[in-house]
Amino acid sequence: MAPGPVITEFMTPQRKLDFHDFSGQSLHPVEIQDATREFLEECIGSELTKVEIITGRGLHSENGRAIVKPTVRTLLNQVRGRLVESFRETSNGGAFEVILKR
Repeated sequence: MAPGPVITEFMTPQRKLDFHDFSGQSLHPVEIQDATREFLEECIGSELTKVEIITGRGLHSENGRAIVKPTVRTLLNQVRGRLVESFRETSNGGAFEVILKR
């Protein structure tokens, strides 16, 4: 009997992109989009299924206005169907779990 479908919802992310690693750098939205897109493309090339993008909640953002999280959300919506099958915000609100397009 062939194995059933993989339930990706319960899988642990196979790789993570953590924007906290860029702390101290002032990232422009285009740089955030480029880093995210490159990460997703590399993961697809490595045949990964589920990844996590840690954005933080934006609590320490300049002027109290988050930039990374909404920029990543916009990009994920733009590439849905091409690079991304689906995504959801994690329960703490500081990351996205992403199912990659196969």
